[in-house]
Amino acid sequence: MMVEVFNNEQKVLLNGICKGEKMSAMKRVDVMESLLFSKQIVEDAMMADLVDSTFSAVNAMSDKEWDEVKMYAPFEVAVDPYEEDVS
Repeated sequence: MMVEVFNNEQKVLLNGICKGEKMSAMKRVDVMESLLFSKQIVEDAMMADLVDSTFSAVNAMSDKEWDEVKMYAPFEVAVDPYEEDVS
């Protein structure tokens, strides 16, 4: 399954980007633009690395692969019961 190309943190990030959006209309290029914008505003190095790795994973996909993957959104993520919010 293509969704497994994303780790848990990447899935959380993508869920946040796609939240409130109609997934059938969400294009790969739209997600990549959102990730590039996120990269410009994050100040934390770990978050910047997460954005970079997520961008690379999405960029490596074809539009056809993205169309398959986005049907699984919002992506299932492992939840840490001790974290306050993963959305």
